[in-house]
Amino acid sequence: LANLALLAASLLVVVVLAEIALRFTPYANLLPQRILDSFRPHLRSDPVIGYDLQKDSPSRPAYIDGRRYDIWTTGLGCFDRPYAGESDPVLLIGDSFTFAFAPFEDKWGTRMEELLGRRVLKCGVGGYGTRHATLKAAAVLPLLRHPPKLIVVGYFPNDLEDDYLFPLSTVVDGYPVRTRSIKSMDTGEIAV
Repeated sequence: LANLALLAASLLVVVVLAEIALRFTPYANLLPQRILDSFRPHLRSDPVIGYDLQKDSPSRPAYIDGRRYDIWTTGLGCFDRPYAGESDPVLLIGDSFTFAFAPFEDKWGTRMEELLGRRVLKCGVGGYGTRHATLKAAAVLPLLRHPPKLIVVGYFPNDLEDDYLFPLSTVVDGYPVRTRSIKSMDTGEIAV
């Protein structure tokens, strides 16, 4: 019994020391909590959609896959460079694949802007389905000086479930919190 207690105490000490040591390495950025903490200042609760990006949130570092990059939001509530009233923009809406957890210059909306030679308003929000994205577009459109030439909806198969559970999340103390889930896949019953 004494040997088991000594073994357990030794393992606990090793885990605590490893945790402390890893906090000073790039691996500390892989922790899921750091990802959520990165987005806290940029999220706000929304009574219709559940949650959305803050407007005009200043640049702050984010840590995804061990890489550090900056996230900010514009007056439109989008992770993009500020809208300057450009004519005939393209409005890009969708979920996290559209938001793109990547450096700004590597986002597919930024690449699309370069290829088209036309302003692309990058307004994707992680966790959105097409219903969320449609309401986001409806909120952004009145803020534009010129209507978009084209609206592109970034769709991913999980959007079907996100739409079924709409609105599926809110923001509590800056963190996104799921408020609805599928209780039974057989009946489609929703747990709130």
